[in-house]
Amino acid sequence: MREWHSEQEQMTMTFKAFYGCFHKWKTRMVNGQMRKAIKKEMNMAKATKLKTELKPLIKRKTDLNLPISKAHKPHDFYLNTTYDNILFLTDIHVPYHDIDALKQAIQYGLDNEVNTIWLNGDIVDFYAISRYDKDPRKRDFGDEIMSVRMLLESLRNIFPDAQIYYKEGNHEQRWLKYIMKNAPDLLALGEFDLPSILKLNEYKIHFIANERLAWAGDLLLLHGNEIRLSGNIAQKLYQRTYTKAICGHHHQTWEYAEPNIKKEFVYTYAVGCLCELHPEYLMYNRHNHGFAHIIIDKGKAIVNNIRIE
Repeated sequence: MREWHSEQEQMTMTFKAFYGCFHKWKTRMVNGQMRKAIKKEMNMAKATKLKTELKPLIKRKTDLNLPISKAHKPHDFYLNTTYDNILFLTDIHVPYHDIDALKQAIQYGLDNEVNTIWLNGDIVDFYAISRYDKDPRKRDFGDEIMSVRMLLESLRNIFPDAQIYYKEGNHEQRWLKYIMKNAPDLLALGEFDLPSILKLNEYKIHFIANERLAWAGDLLLLHGNEIRLSGNIAQKLYQRTYTKAICGHHHQTWEYAEPNIKKEFVYTYAVGCLCELHPEYLMYNRHNHGFAHIIIDKGKAIVNNIRIE
């Protein structure tokens, strides 16, 4: 072990040791800062170079030389707020409609002085042009067309001042599929689209395509084929939309309510049909007759979902 010869020598060596450590620390700090500065400058240089190279590409969108998009996004339909007293009729399936049920629904509309008729799809059956197996004895396409025209004309005469809207259902879509398969060249002629075939303009009826979401106040109006539902139709409708909604298509009357995070109840409805209850494709089922009455008050929909016993 070394012995210090004097107190002065001990202090000198202690100072030298401290200075050496300090010098090494300072050198590391300076070198580290320099390395960071150099790295930052290199990154900036790379970014500047990349930006310079990309500038010709992002100068104009057309310079990207992308193909023209054929994507189609349907626009939502919003019912005018002045049409606030609505008779909601769905799944009439002319010519397989139930006369008594249809009369009750129409009489209810008259008694409550509705100013709007909402035909919620599957108003016509189009049995004759269905892709499913058909009884040739029932296959009369001309009769189906004439019958549904008669219904539409009657509704216009019964409610001369009402707004009438016709929401396309899956059975109405059979017409387009039939034309596409059997006479695609006719698609170019407007005279052969569904509104023309049914003479909707003549009866002053507005057509709403199936793909469009329709709204009456805060109530979503769906035919029902747009989303797959089963079981408790109204509950499944809520689980698919998470909004106040109403649909037909399933020929059953259901209601469901669930509170949202604000503790406000969100209601959903499935509405019964106005056609025969025992069709040949499903003789035994849970179908029932029904319709709905919708009041729009300050943008909020109040629904009376009526089951016909």
